[in-house]
Amino acid sequence: MLWQRLSPHVVRGASSWSEGAAVKFNPGRTRWRISYPYVLAGVLLAEAIGILSGAIAVAWIGQAFLSLTAAPEQTIALSEVGIVVYALLCQPKGLYRMTALLDARQHRDQIIVSWLLAIAVQLAIIYPLHLPDAPHVGLLFAAGAVGLVGLLAIRRAYSRALRTFIAKRLVVGRRAIVIGDVDELRRLSASHLNLSFGFREVARIVLDDKAAADGKLTDAGLAKLDEAIRISQDANVDEFVIAFRWRDVDLIAAIDERLRSSALPVRLIPDRSVRKLVSGATSVSEPAGFSIEMPRIAMSATERAIKRGCDIVLASLALCLLSPVILAGAIAVKLGSPGPVIFRQMRSGFNERKFVIYKFRTMNVLENGASIVQARKNDVRINRVGRILRKTSIDELPQLFNVLKGDMSLVGPRPHALAHDAQYKALIQNYVYRLHVLPGMTGLAQVNGFRGETAKLSDMKQRVDFDVLYVKNWSLWLDIWIMLRTPLALVFGRAY
Repeated sequence: MLWQRLSPHVVRGASSWSEGAAVKFNPGRTRWRISYPYVLAGVLLAEAIGILSGAIAVAWIGQAFLSLTAAPEQTIALSEVGIVVYALLCQPKGLYRMTALLDARQHRDQIIVSWLLAIAVQLAIIYPLHLPDAPHVGLLFAAGAVGLVGLLAIRRAYSRALRTFIAKRLVVGRRAIVIGDVDELRRLSASHLNLSFGFREVARIVLDDKAAADGKLTDAGLAKLDEAIRISQDANVDEFVIAFRWRDVDLIAAIDERLRSSALPVRLIPDRSVRKLVSGATSVSEPAGFSIEMPRIAMSATERAIKRGCDIVLASLALCLLSPVILAGAIAVKLGSPGPVIFRQMRSGFNERKFVIYKFRTMNVLENGASIVQARKNDVRINRVGRILRKTSIDELPQLFNVLKGDMSLVGPRPHALAHDAQYKALIQNYVYRLHVLPGMTGLAQVNGFRGETAKLSDMKQRVDFDVLYVKNWSLWLDIWIMLRTPLALVFGRAY
């Protein structure tokens, strides 16, 4: 087989990356899991709450028993500054990496030094603000001492809790397919990838001498990469991880080029020589655990999150406002001709993941096979009610539920039937880039007049050009502009 699914039962840290962090996996099933980024963000939040709580407690004691009226607010404000400084000092030292969280005792000295430096910064702020009074300084030291005790206690408790969660398989990284050569993969266990890099290995693709030779991919290697892309679509993978010697530049570039037909990010992790070199460094942002994202034209994870949030809010609002129109459309379809109200058809979404699209039924046929004929002007398959619904695009309104499900976006390249995807993918070079974002209810091509049938290949090429232009230049303002122009496109555009 080209790949194998892994279910590691033992995590054992190698001395170069996870001293003393041996954890056993319990293969029992769980109903919920914690994603790797949330684990790292959780400790930062817990530390911030601990420091601030200590400052508030000290400030309250100072006000209640020492009759200090101005100091509490100042002490709390300075503690907030200390939180920021402390976090900025810890990040370059790798203290928010999984390996550091699992072994709090080993990193205790670094935590103490970072917090003492944060207190020094707070002291440096006092004098420019003309607050040299002894009570203020005393409260600051008291808050600092309480904060330090809290930090060490939080780290220790977090380490114990994290070990328990990992043992119960509650902590998972980003789902990834790992692609590498035999020598590099031999030194990268699934647990190493999870703890050091935050990747949850879904599948492992090994490119041996038969798959790659002289810095080039053979036919066997290309077939393995195509299989990796197929697995990524079926297994809902988040990204690809490349593990090769960094001197194999041509081979890495060839692999990245082949994976560009997928919308997923491709990350290059350090080879064993680089990991060994930086494993003890303190000036690297994430020693031995950093990765490099290869240049892509797809949206970043942050951009996708922003776009998804806007989709949920606007789609929910649209459903509320347009519910009378949707209800009237459903009644019209039901009374207009026999058959189901909703037409369902398989489409390709982000990264070619298949989903069922919803539309009001407008035809007398329900095509969803290997051969589908596009609707054209005066198409005899379209019923009377369907002509009105298609002309006004009311037939597309059920796709608001696709948006809420996460299959589609309000704005993006229009999804085509699977038969048309297969046809045009072979004819148009950049066609696959349409699938680097979620398909949309409306898009840049549609507001520029490319709606309805694409009778000529040149028509589809122009539509694809607009779709690729949208993917490369996405912004929230572009989405707003397209949505504002959509009503005009509906009035003056061609649809049947």
